[in-house]
Amino acid sequence: MEKICAKCQKEITDNSTYCQSCGGLVVDKEGHRVKSIQRKKIIGIIGAITVALIVALVIFFLIPFPYNATEHYKIQEPYTDVENYFEKEPYQGTEPYIEQVSATNCNSDRQCTCISYAYWGLGPCDTCSCQRSRSITLYHDVPKTRTVTKYRTVQQEREVTKTDSLINMIMGITTHDYYL
Repeated sequence: MEKICAKCQKEITDNSTYCQSCGGLVVDKEGHRVKSIQRKKIIGIIGAITVALIVALVIFFLIPFPYNATEHYKIQEPYTDVENYFEKEPYQGTEPYIEQVSATNCNSDRQCTCISYAYWGLGPCDTCSCQRSRSITLYHDVPKTRTVTKYRTVQQEREVTKTDSLINMIMGITTHDYYL
């Protein structure tokens, strides 16, 4: 049975345990070849699994995929409304008042009454109180209506195309409804 050095791969002819050239361990040539093939297969499988994981991670985390989404938004929609209000309107009215006049003006007017007599009530009328009226501007509330434009908030939706990673869609981080 042939033997080789596991370190330098030289063939060893005698039954020594260590190589005379490099000092490496001497092994069976066929057993070494089988172990080497098995090691290469294991390394190949681990490499393929690693590459597949890297590709899957890139697909899930980095590559954005387009999808159709329903986007919700709000708008201010105008509408007309009838508004009731009151407006003050002027009108002419009369107001009674009392005027004090001297006795000379008092006797000629019938709406006057004497309030003070000369000489402690023994003499003629000295001062009169006369009831008069004057024209003034007064205001009253008149109900009115007017048409005004008001705004109300209305929710709308539209179909849009968005892009996001698969992991965001799976985890629910995407804030839109999506369809793949």
